[in-house]
Amino acid sequence: MFHPPTNALDVLFIRVPPWLSVEHPHPENCDWPIDLGIAMALVERDGHRVHFCDLETRRQTIDDACRLIRELRAGVVVINGITPSHSAMLHLAGVARHSCPRTLVMACGQHATSVPESFLFNGSPFDLCAIGEFEVTVREVVFAAARGSDPGIDGTAVWEGHSVRVAAERPLTKDLDSLPFPLHRFFADETYGYYYPMAVRRRHRWGFISATRGCPYPCIYCSRTLRTSFGSEIRTRSPENVVNEIRLLVSAGVNVLVFEDDTINIDRDYLQRLCRCIIESGVSITWAAEGRVDLADEKTLRLMKQAGCCTIGFGVESGSPRMLELLDKRSTVGDAETAFAAARRVGLMTVAFFLIGCPGETEEDLEMTVALMKRIRPTMIQVAFFTPYPGSPCYREMRERLPARWDDYSHYNRISNLSKLSDERLRGYQARLYRELLFSPWFIPEYLARCNIGLLTNFGREWRLVRFGLKFLLHGPRPVP
Repeated sequence: MFHPPTNALDVLFIRVPPWLSVEHPHPENCDWPIDLGIAMALVERDGHRVHFCDLETRRQTIDDACRLIRELRAGVVVINGITPSHSAMLHLAGVARHSCPRTLVMACGQHATSVPESFLFNGSPFDLCAIGEFEVTVREVVFAAARGSDPGIDGTAVWEGHSVRVAAERPLTKDLDSLPFPLHRFFADETYGYYYPMAVRRRHRWGFISATRGCPYPCIYCSRTLRTSFGSEIRTRSPENVVNEIRLLVSAGVNVLVFEDDTINIDRDYLQRLCRCIIESGVSITWAAEGRVDLADEKTLRLMKQAGCCTIGFGVESGSPRMLELLDKRSTVGDAETAFAAARRVGLMTVAFFLIGCPGETEEDLEMTVALMKRIRPTMIQVAFFTPYPGSPCYREMRERLPARWDDYSHYNRISNLSKLSDERLRGYQARLYRELLFSPWFIPEYLARCNIGLLTNFGREWRLVRFGLKFLLHGPRPVP
């Protein structure tokens, strides 16, 4: 049981985006960092003063973050980011260490979990890393810092003498209802949002929520970088708890909601209960989610639409059966065709996620992917490069063939080429898939006329997508000089 400390601290949370090291990066969604929001809520509940700087929104630069660190001189600085954010995270930690040597500096997220030794070494500006699910760990580290006690608690890694010492593993949070809602007030910013087609006429006020955690599937490329939760065990919030948070978000003006769950349909019975709870509550909200094609069925999709869902994304990855088997995706081309057809019959818009540059992938495999995209007729697509991030099964097997610099890992902007094609040909296929969608006979009538009915009221966001997209397709991502 925690009690408010007598020594209340200023605690600064910073989220570092993965695209800082490239010009003309691939357009990316900007979601709320729900896990950081929960950690901030726990820390604030203990009586500390919470501050937040999110470089992902582009409203603040890394220079702004450095200025804030120097001015605030916080007792604890928590820096969050994925693998390509590594050098920027180290830079910010160095600024914090130089500005206030007594500040406790902590790294959290996928990279800190998978490769803590990249942050912890002799002379490192970081004091420790949070390993795994970090909300409760951050709270306890701040609590220890306020009392002046050892912050090396369960769920952390520290540098000790000549090596990294990892403390006892912290168990995953089983009772998700026991966690507070994120500090939503920090996310009341129009720069957050998804580049998804949404059936909302009014100006979009985006909100983000999570109902489940965990994914048991063994896809060889997957790590926490490509997911929003840790662990393979499926854990769920009660539908009533989720609806209470939706009510709170709606009362704050949110009219477009994204479920950040790794796989919204991982537990079909739970999803149906959640949809019925939303319907019975009378709360009106338009929402989007992502799921697996092999778990999609028309009955559940129809119930989702009745509950306010208008868009669903599916990880299709490839149109080649050989590639799907190699990826250990546990789904088939036929599953993708069935899922997209069912979503179209129900009236849901769709986003298809494709993965190119897979190990041993050939031109023939990629042509199958192009052909599948045309058959399933998605409303929108996102095309990423196969990137075995630290923490993925493929990383452990192919480490010697992967980039040596952490900033060179990026599933949208850089290529860790394990395919049979050249880098140039892979970039060509990425651009071709986007062009094939844009010039398809269904895209303009569905996206502009029927689907994105809020085009004019959300012109600024749509124009940013066009501007970023054109720069990306015409110039391609380049390292920042």
